[in-house]
Amino acid sequence: MIYFVRFLVDCRHACCQGVGRKEEPIMSTLEFEDDPLDELFGDSAGTNLPSRVAKAPPASYSPPNYTESCRKCGGTGRYGNWGSCFACHGKGTRSFKTAPQARAANRADAVARKERDADGAWYVFRCGNPEVAAWIESSAPYSTFAASMLEAVRKWGSLTERQLAACESAVAKLAAGKAARAEQAKAAPAIDTSKIEAAFAAARASRDGAGRVMLRTEGAVFSAAKADSANPGAIYVKTGMRGEYLGKIVEGRFIALRSCTPEQAAAVQAASVDPLASAKAYGLKTRSCSCCGRELTDPDSIAAGIGPTCASNYGW
Repeated sequence: MIYFVRFLVDCRHACCQGVGRKEEPIMSTLEFEDDPLDELFGDSAGTNLPSRVAKAPPASYSPPNYTESCRKCGGTGRYGNWGSCFACHGKGTRSFKTAPQARAANRADAVARKERDADGAWYVFRCGNPEVAAWIESSAPYSTFAASMLEAVRKWGSLTERQLAACESAVAKLAAGKAARAEQAKAAPAIDTSKIEAAFAAARASRDGAGRVMLRTEGAVFSAAKADSANPGAIYVKTGMRGEYLGKIVEGRFIALRSCTPEQAAAVQAASVDPLASAKAYGLKTRSCSCCGRELTDPDSIAAGIGPTCASNYGW
């Protein structure tokens, strides 16, 4: 039902001169909100509109059909000895409405889209958690836990509270370990390692960085760290070729492990101060070269305790 309200307004026409006012009907906008549509717009509002008739394709049209051999069963219709193939229902063939090239392109697009989504999720996580992300990236190649956390972020976009707490704990432990090693390096006694470091530098230069640079002595075996290792330029120290790790020589200091005995530390210090004398002593005792490990067969080499080629390569 439509209601009208009368308002008195000033008339501006000559027909109403002398009256001064006339009444105009104005529809109220507040009194018909709940009225049914058939009262507002007439009975035609409730009638149903005619449904749209779908256009039939021409009689000559036939939808594309691509029949291929079933990949699950190899066209046999059977899956091993278990029975009929579920993929093709025992037919050995499957029908598709799209070409194989189009389906392959769609699969490739889906894989690329998934990879982009994973990269975006990891980027967002790395921006919000830079320290945790750095630890995950550096530890994932050798830590199964870090690799699983990387996969979880790329798949789900985030970590659970416990997963994030575990990663933060690992980051804290790593920082504490670095601080402890830094304090240990500062507390390590300074020794003269200039000669052994110069010998290793000459050996690296003679081999153009290829091959292993080693020095065998009676008390320890010294080996140069690789350029892509965690301690490039350092010299590792062990009790033997496959012996116990004792520590490393870095920046003129021997950073020993707690398991390194005072006798072993003294042997390392003696070989570091005079590596040539230690190499000759090892060769005279074992009749093998301290640098390359080969047996000394030449009389002059046996008498010197070291081969001439290795002595030249090490700058002696």
